Amino acid sequence: MSRKKRTRTNKTVTSFCICLTRDPEIVDKDSILMVHNRSDAEQLKIRGQHNAVIDLENYSGKPPAVGLPGGGQKDEDMETPKEAAYNEVLEETGFKVSNLKHLFTHYKYIVKDSRTNNRVREFTYYEKGLSPSYKLKANQYIINNHIYVFSGDIDWDGSPLQKILRAKKEEFIDSKDITSEEVERFGMWVHFDELNSEEMTSLNISPQGLEEIDMIGIFPLEYLSRIADQPNFMIFRDGFYPSHVKRIFEGCSEIGITTEYGAS
Repeated sequence: MSRKKRTRTNKTVTSFCICLTRDPEIVDKDSILMVHNRSDAEQLKIRGQHNAVIDLENYSGKPPAVGLPGGGQKDEDMETPKEAAYNEVLEETGFKVSNLKHLFTHYKYIVKDSRTNNRVREFTYYEKGLSPSYKLKANQYIINNHIYVFSGDIDWDGSPLQKILRAKKEEFIDSKDITSEEVERFGMWVHFDELNSEEMTSLNISPQGLEEIDMIGIFPLEYLSRIADQPNFMIFRDGFYPSHVKRIFEGCSEIGITTEYGAS
């Protein structure tokens, strides 16, 4: 008598937040608060969570890149998606977000190998209520990821990050590492290894946030619209997560901000 295979599916929730700012002394354009994520493999190594089965050199988790602040819902804390968005921004940037507004939700299937935790096929996005059907092989399971995207306000003026980026801009221009025109075009960011202990403490980024990210900055929508259409128009070796850039412009359309990429 044959047995039916059970579909092994885990539902997860991920929340991201689009935080707009404009600073006449740094980038006098609508800009987005973003962070550089460490790869999943590096995070596992930092936390000591890898084992003999997980080959970090060939691990197919999330690569390093620049993206929106955000992360997974903490089931143990009984977080809602909105609370997860608030907490993730606080942990990764030190900002307390106000006026959080849900913009849209994306739905994604991820198939993984339970022995190595490696992804075994490309992501599949689907419409709500129309989840795909897979025949899983032994040791495979599905992550059904619901991705919530919010917009929110941050108290930028007088913030530690504003002070740091203004000071670093002057420092880098004086040392001829960058020009003011380049900052206006590409944005302004700082790697954590460029900061002293007092500056790092002032950012109020949580220990968990420091395990996940190693850079923070603001990036003009105008620049992000270029990289959305020109994948090679990059200023970082790791680049930006394309899905995050698309979510930014989908979110801008939802909140009525006209951009070159996503006009309202």
